[in-house]
Amino acid sequence: MGVYPEKIERVIGWLNLNDEEKRAIRELSKEIVEKMDEILPRVGKPQELYDAARHLIGRGKLLRGLLVMLINRVYGHRNKERALKLATAIELLHTASLIHDDIIDGAKMRRGVEAVHKKFGVNTAIVATDLLISIAYNISSELGERVIKAVSDAGRRMSEGEVLEGILEEPGLNDYLKVIDGKSAALIEAACLGAAVISGAPEDEIRAFASYGKHIGYALQIGDDILDYVGTEDLTGKTNPILSCFKRANIVEILMNDHKIPLKKAIFKAYEIGEKMAKRAIDELSWLDPEKREIFEEFTRIILKRPF
Repeated sequence: MGVYPEKIERVIGWLNLNDEEKRAIRELSKEIVEKMDEILPRVGKPQELYDAARHLIGRGKLLRGLLVMLINRVYGHRNKERALKLATAIELLHTASLIHDDIIDGAKMRRGVEAVHKKFGVNTAIVATDLLISIAYNISSELGERVIKAVSDAGRRMSEGEVLEGILEEPGLNDYLKVIDGKSAALIEAACLGAAVISGAPEDEIRAFASYGKHIGYALQIGDDILDYVGTEDLTGKTNPILSCFKRANIVEILMNDHKIPLKKAIFKAYEIGEKMAKRAIDELSWLDPEKREIFEEFTRIILKRPF
């Protein structure tokens, strides 16, 4: 593919882990990129469709795919090839959702490059998402009934969350949580559940990892919303949605309106809510050996407090 995610190096730099663990994460991320390159065709007709579908591939943080592989590592990388396929399917679905978001928002850039609809046109961008989704579901179909059901249910919930956000005129906090349950939490929950299933985890551990993923998804979206106010496009690599013509539900704005508080206090309160979600996520893994749990604790920490 020729594109190794620069953002992964930022993520690794923020992790308080030893060099051996950082090397392991770097290697896993490279394996995910290589698997995406293998599965997503470079050449097809019309070529522009395949170029559009590949435009953002390998440029993101790969957080979702890495969580799949880190859960698989807990179980000794059992069925690793299947786990890599799931990581790829999850990353392709996430990429498709970003293309949709950028079209709706009228965004100009994503992952540090021109947004797909700006470079290739709206029509091609929409069909490119169809291609990514179809390939992702095709991969998932090879991974067992429970995994394909989890992935397809996540796709449904993501669609519901996207539309719900668009039709809510004055969302409150409960409305916001319903939106991000679909838009952000659903896919990470499916990724973590699927990883545990593929790895042969017991049922109670499958449920624990699924709940971990769900609450990580909440914390991730809250972190993104805070970055809309404190981040820069140079660091995030995407157009700030606050500056776009499409109004999105943002927890900071909701807290300012609901509690009649200034921006600084709303950001602090959003952090508090995100920290509660992050703590709930880690609490779900209290049964895990401390040495194995450490990397999930670190990912949880940076998901909320990262500057990118």
